[in-house]
Amino acid sequence: MRRARSRRAARVLGGGLSGVSAAVSLAHFGWQVELCAAPRLAGHPISLNGAARYLLERMWGPEWLAGIPHHRLERRLIAWRDRSPIQIEDTTLVVDVSGLSERMAAQAMASGVAAKGVPGDEPAAWTIVATGRDAEDRTVLLGGQRLALMAPVALSPEADSRALSIEAAKHGWVALVPTSSNSGALFAFGLQGSAGHDEVLHGLLAETETLRRAVAALTGPVAVFRAAPRLRTPPWRDAATVFAGDAALTFDPLSGDGAAVALRTAHLAASMAEAWARGAELEDLRAFYSYRLARAMAAHLRGLLTLYAQAPFAAAWGNEIAAMRAMANEIEASVADAGHVPMFAIAEAGLRPLDTPLGPERRRH
Repeated sequence: MRRARSRRAARVLGGGLSGVSAAVSLAHFGWQVELCAAPRLAGHPISLNGAARYLLERMWGPEWLAGIPHHRLERRLIAWRDRSPIQIEDTTLVVDVSGLSERMAAQAMASGVAAKGVPGDEPAAWTIVATGRDAEDRTVLLGGQRLALMAPVALSPEADSRALSIEAAKHGWVALVPTSSNSGALFAFGLQGSAGHDEVLHGLLAETETLRRAVAALTGPVAVFRAAPRLRTPPWRDAATVFAGDAALTFDPLSGDGAAVALRTAHLAASMAEAWARGAELEDLRAFYSYRLARAMAAHLRGLLTLYAQAPFAAAWGNEIAAMRAMANEIEASVADAGHVPMFAIAEAGLRPLDTPLGPERRRH
């Protein structure tokens, strides 16, 4: 017999897209929410695809973009397999992630979320960790060791300021995300080595055919972050702690789905809390959540393996491809061996238990 739990006090760690979205979802469910976020560092542009914009509107209302500076892109230019660019019509909005997160945090405060710099002394009934890629890595699977280098740039007259451009090179790949008619952000994805970050970024850009002509100059310092796929695996550290956003799983930026993943996991983590408060068993919820994340990552990795196999990369990238293949195999094996997974339907009011668990005989491999 399911017994509802009376205490609805949650703590969310992290003030980015995932953390703030999880906090406001909990508040909408009627929870007392404490949002603990470190001071925001300098932001960087992110691209919001159709899935991310849909989720933002569902979670934050039709006016979610009001007052936030943004730049509209209308197409993607991709030079990958044979280095010949192809054009795909695709609407993307480019915004600064810090500006968007701050706007969302202000709206969360208006919804009753309490903002704190550090966690309070009162223990929380439920904790969501959304502290990004820097969350503890003790139980994380990695699909490689590659890095992303990002720098603001001035666009040359040859640049298409309405296109997100991606080009494969010998030692990695490069993306140019315009942020206005004459500026943008340059992202270069390469392997770790002895060269400095500036040298690696300039080297990758020099290997491109189109993008090197689209960039007039770098206009700021180079930032670095890890770019390989990663998945946090059970067991997690505390009984009622759930990870969301990049703290739970990180997609390769080539997918362009990072913001949507952050928003999906935020709502799912909050929905788990609501289902638990209504009497669902914690272990059932965590098994379901782990299963959902694992299936999403396995599908992502299989798509990446196809794309990376077609790129004109040097032999050194073979280790990255092998790491992704090993990660996909390990995840798929763990899913196949998991036994019966309790299933839930995701609804506006939280998770609704389904009568039939998902057993091995009903899984699609």
